[in-house]
This record gives sequence, structure tokens and C-alpha cells, in this order.
Amino acid sequence: MSKILFICGPTASGKSDLAVQLALKYNGEIINADAMQCLKGLSIITNKISADEMKNVPHHMFNEIAWNSEFNVKIYTDRVVSIIQGILGQNKLPIVVGGTNYYIQSLLFDNYTADNETNESFNFECDNDDLYEMLKNKCPEEADRYHPNDERKIKSALKRLSKKKNSKDETIIRYPNAMVVIIKRDLEILDLKIDKRAVFMIQNGAVEEVERFLDSNKIDKNDIDFTDSIFQSIGFREIVSYLNKIYNLEELIQKIQVNTKRYARKQQSWFRNKLIPDCQDKDILVDEFSLDDPSRLYESVETWFNGGVPTLQMQKILKTEVKRYLCPKCPEKIIIGLSEWNAHIKSSYHRKRKHDPNKSV
Repeated sequence: MSKILFICGPTASGKSDLAVQLALKYNGEIINADAMQCLKGLSIITNKISADEMKNVPHHMFNEIAWNSEFNVKIYTDRVVSIIQGILGQNKLPIVVGGTNYYIQSLLFDNYTADNETNESFNFECDNDDLYEMLKNKCPEEADRYHPNDERKIKSALKRLSKKKNSKDETIIRYPNAMVVIIKRDLEILDLKIDKRAVFMIQNGAVEEVERFLDSNKIDKNDIDFTDSIFQSIGFREIVSYLNKIYNLEELIQKIQVNTKRYARKQQSWFRNKLIPDCQDKDILVDEFSLDDPSRLYESVETWFNGGVPTLQMQKILKTEVKRYLCPKCPEKIIIGLSEWNAHIKSSYHRKRKHDPNKSV
């Protein structure tokens, strides 16, 4: 049976280097599952792997899609499924690496899709409150995962639910012999790596990269939808604010660091509360591994690759309800999930409001 290896983990956890090491050992090819790294341009702020770092291992879906072209989960999935078949046809190991949850879900489960087509007509011109109520009526658990003002994600969830072909119990496993590796890093180590990465980005020309991108594409930096396409990349909005004199250089670096840490915690929460339980429910081989001591990871992959069943240390995880928090000092803020809440109460935004709750920041 065809084997496929998935390497998932939060940003800055070391996924790319690990994937290259395993590809060299097991004659593999690497497929990107990071939404921003699929798009052309902005290699510094999207942290694309360099040619030297690839070490002659074939990489797919990196820097391939024009940032302003139509691209969604369905297009991604169709292309990657074809790529995987081609790799398997050469008797090589496909290694999917990334942290974009809906890309990973769409590859593991054949009936998972979040494309822009829909079998049900939604009036997306209506008020966002109505859209959120519609989502709550369709799936309260899904609605609890999003901020009521997050229009893009609410629309995406409505479309995804309308396209779901099978019930949860009828989920189709696309690759039954897959192994899913979840990289887990100590938070202090991960935060340190994120801090260093932000400094490295700025020192190596991230600001100039964004300036060139804006100029070459004739984009007005005062008229950007930061929820669309490559503009969602962490660092883009922050650098544009710096160019607009809203932040100084030190504040710019701090903003990138804080927002990247927040995103990394959201990724870890999704792995723990969604991906791992989904894989366990469908008997897909999944486990968490630390790169601080990777010996167990290498032993497990070796056993799996040679047809054995590695010993898993992870106990079955029960899906937990996602808690919503309303900050008494920042009443306009609705925080989704414990990790997001912890990040919020440590943020400079919250600390400033704590001293003067009536002050707009």
C-alpha cells in the first residue's frame, strides 16, 4: 500500500529541515502545505525554503501560484493529489509538510473541502451578524471557533459545510497508510526561534521586499485588504504600518514577534483539538514528537516505512469545546480559545487598555 508522510507543526518549529532530512534518507519528494508559501513573491516574510536548504530534494507547490490568481483549497487539493500520484508512480515517498490546517485536512480526508463553489446559495451581501447566525444555526461548534466579525472565515465555513458530501461518520480517508508527524516544541524554545526569525527577516530585507512588491504591482499601501491572498502573511500588515509611520523599527519587530507567536499557538491548538482527534477517530497513524530529542521520531518513521507499526506515546484525545472569552478591559474583543486568551492578556494592547479602558489604541 502506498505510503505518504505528513509533517505538521507550528511556524518556526523546524518542519522544513526535518522534511529534507527524511526525504534524503527515504528517497522522497516534498510537497508544501503552507498557504502563503504556495504563492509567488515575498520569499522573506513567507519564510520560503532556499535552494541551498532544499539540498537538491524536489519541492512542489513552493512559489508557484501568482498571488493575484484564483487559488483555493479545491485547486490546491486537485493539484497536490496529482503530484502525489506522480511521486508514488516513481516509487518515491511523498512528504507533505506545512501548517495550514485546511490544506492538510483536504489531503487526508477526501470529503473535506473549503472551495469557493457551493451547492447552496448564500446571500453574502447580507449583514455579517446574519451570516454568523446562519453559521450558528448550521453548526454551533463551528461557529464557536470564529470571531463574529471574522467575515472571511465565516463565509468559508458556510461554504465548506454546504459542500460536505458525507456525514462525519462517512468521512473518506484518502491515504489510509499515511503517517502524520506532529512537531511539538517547548514554548520557550519556540518563542526564542520566532523572536530570532523576526529579527532575521528585517535584517535581511523584509521591508525592502514589501516596498518592491508594492511598487512593482502598483499597490496603494493605504488601500489593501489584509484578509486576501498574500497580504495575509504575518509581517505584511506590520511592515505596511511601519512604512506608513505607525510603528518605528523596534515596534515593527515586536509586532511581528507577537503576531507570529499568536499564530503558532493557534496552530498548536488546532493540531491538538482537531487534527489529532480526527486522525485517531479514523485510525490514521498520528503522534506528537519533540525535535529537542528526535530519536523517537526517527525510530517511528523507520518502523512505519519498513512496514511495521511504531509504538505511539500519545493517548487518545477527546475533542474539547472551544471556550470563548470576553475581556472586561477590552469589551470589543471576543477571544476564541485558551491559548488566544493567554496571548491577549499578555499583549501590549490589553496592558494599555488595562490602565485606561476608555482610551482607543
